[in-house]
Amino acid sequence: MRRKRHVYLITNGLLLAESFPKLKPSPYFNINVHIDGLEETHDAITGIRGVFKKATEAIKMAKDSGFKVCTNTTIYKNTAPEEIEELFLFLEKLKVDGMLVSPAFDFGDNKNNIFLCREEVQQKFGFIYNLSRRFKVINSPLYLKFLKGERDLPCSPWGNPTRNYHGWKSPCYLITDTHYASYQEFMTSTNWEKYRSGSDPRCKNCMMHCGYEATVVFKGGKKFSDILEMARRSFS
Repeated sequence: MRRKRHVYLITNGLLLAESFPKLKPSPYFNINVHIDGLEETHDAITGIRGVFKKATEAIKMAKDSGFKVCTNTTIYKNTAPEEIEELFLFLEKLKVDGMLVSPAFDFGDNKNNIFLCREEVQQKFGFIYNLSRRFKVINSPLYLKFLKGERDLPCSPWGNPTRNYHGWKSPCYLITDTHYASYQEFMTSTNWEKYRSGSDPRCKNCMMHCGYEATVVFKGGKKFSDILEMARRSFS
């Protein structure tokens, strides 16, 4: 943060409240709490009763303490549009600074019936694009159009470098082949083209924002219509 890099602390919220004494608000520091639905749905997905209540109480505390807070919601095969709209209304009342959405997918053969293949993502995400006009959905409109199947974007896996207590996670936020001790080693030792091309079978159904929003940054200024739409969303 001293270098003015934007940092997102991604958390399920369970230990967030007791971590506040170690943290301080900053324009460059964002707390990202994972909320996958209303209470019954979210607790069922996490497999732990009371997670939703604890996470949302931590969000309230964070906002009262001056932190920037956003949420991340994963859309599954059986996710109901009506529940997501109700969830966004609830999060709006908590005064979150923004809401991220992403499609659920399996890294393997996609046998689990809760995950989405690419065709299913494209069929399902039209309602998210519509909700983004009413709520503080902070995914870019060009990424949401990609999810709808209206754009073709390559992945930029280096766009959201991720560090955890093992080190720098390679190659991306989702797939872990190894960890590196330094950022420099991470950037120079990862075969970026392998993952950008989508040739790794684990990437087959991936349309996650961690890889594709960075591509929007690289390519979003090439069409005047895209610039206009991005500007309109930024100032709305």
